[in-house]
Amino acid sequence: MASLGQRIRERRKELNLTQAELAEPEFSKSYISYIERDKREPSAEALEILARKLQVPLSFFLHEQAADTENRFNTLVNNAIAYIAAMDLESAKSLLDDAWAFHDQVSQPQSLARYYEALARWHEQNGEYYLALHQLLQGAKAVASDPEAVGFFHYQTGRILQKLNQLQDAQHYYEQALLHCANSDANAERLGYIYCALASILLEQGDLAGALKMYDAGAKLKSCPRTKLISLIGLSRTYTQTGQAQLALDASRQARALADKLQDKTLAAQTHLLLGSLLTEKGEFQRANEALNQACATAVELADKDLYCQIQLVQAKLLAKQGDRPAAIDLIRQLSNTLSRENDMTLYKYKIESHMALCKLVLPADPAAALEQARTAAQLAHNCKHQSALIKALTLESNILQQLGQLEEALATALEALRLQQNI
Repeated sequence: MASLGQRIRERRKELNLTQAELAEPEFSKSYISYIERDKREPSAEALEILARKLQVPLSFFLHEQAADTENRFNTLVNNAIAYIAAMDLESAKSLLDDAWAFHDQVSQPQSLARYYEALARWHEQNGEYYLALHQLLQGAKAVASDPEAVGFFHYQTGRILQKLNQLQDAQHYYEQALLHCANSDANAERLGYIYCALASILLEQGDLAGALKMYDAGAKLKSCPRTKLISLIGLSRTYTQTGQAQLALDASRQARALADKLQDKTLAAQTHLLLGSLLTEKGEFQRANEALNQACATAVELADKDLYCQIQLVQAKLLAKQGDRPAAIDLIRQLSNTLSRENDMTLYKYKIESHMALCKLVLPADPAAALEQARTAAQLAHNCKHQSALIKALTLESNILQQLGQLEEALATALEALRLQQNI
C-alpha cells in the first residue's frame, strides 16, 4: 500500500508539477520534499491546501483500511480529522469512538497523540474548551520524548487559553512551545505561528517592544508566506499603538499585497479591516469605509463572528469620526444586544469592548450612563478573568468618577487598577 508521501508524489508527477510549483506560495520546497519522503506529517490545514492544488478530494490522503490494528486506528483518526475539517462533527465523533476501542493496542506515541489532537479539535468545535485542553495535555504526555511535538501541543493549549482570555496562562504555554521548538529541528512555519501567537499576547498586555520583537522574528522567517502575512498584520497594529503611523500603513499595504497573492479569505479580510482602521485614523473616510465593507462581506460569507465583531467596532469608530455619533451609538448597541445572546466564551472580549466603546461614545453627553457602561465592562472582564481589559475598564471608570466629583471612589478604583497592573 502506497504511503501518504508516495501518493502525493505520484499525483504531483501526474500533473507535471515540480516540488517548487506545488509548494508556492504557501510552503517551501523542502517542506514538500519532507512530506513526500514521509519525514513529516502535514497538518489538516496543509492537506486542505494540497488537495486543492492536486485537484483531489480530501479522502485521497486518507489511509485505506489495513489489516493490522495500528493502521485501523490511524485510518479512523485520519477520517475523523477530515470530517472535523468538513464540520461533520457527528460522523467525526463516531469514528473517534471507534478508534478508542483500539487505543490500548497502539504502540506508536505519534498515533496516540494524533488521536488526542483530533479529539481536542472536536471538543473545540463544540465549544467545549476545557475538555479540549484536557485532550491536549494527554497528547503532550504521549509524545513527551519529542520536543517539537510537545511544543505543538503547548502552542495549541496556549491558543485555546487565549481564546478564553486567560492571557497569562496562554503566554506561559506559548513560551514553553517556543522553548521546545527553538531547541529542536522545528519547521519554520510552526515556529512562525508561535512567534505570532506570543506577540499577540504581549501586544494585548501592553508590552509593545516585546510584541515588535516577536512579530519581526515571524516576518523574517524564510519560505513561510502565511506566517509572514500574520506578522505584518501584527506589526502594523503594534506600530499603530506606538504612534508610528507611516510604518503601520506600510506594513498593512505589504500585508494586503501578500494576502491577495495567497488568496486566503480570512487573512485578506483581516488586512482590509486593518487598512480600514488606519485610514479611519488618518481621516480618509471614504477609503476606510470601502476597506471595512470588503472585510465585512468576507466575515458574513465565512460566518466568522470574531472578525465580524472587530469590524463593527471599527465601523462605529468611523461613524463617530465622521461626526455621526448617534449612528455609532446605535451600531454598538446592536452589537452589544447581539452579543448578549451569545454563550460562546471566546466572544466575551467583544462584549467587554462593546460596553467600553459605548461608554466613550455617550460620555460627553451623559457621564452617568457612561459610568454604568464602564462598570458593566469591568464586571464582564472580572467574570472571565481578562486582566488587561479589567485594568482598562477600571481606569475609565476612575476617570468618569473624577469627572462626577466622586473623588474617593475614583481614587480607590484607580488604586485597584494599579494593583492589577503590577501583578501582570
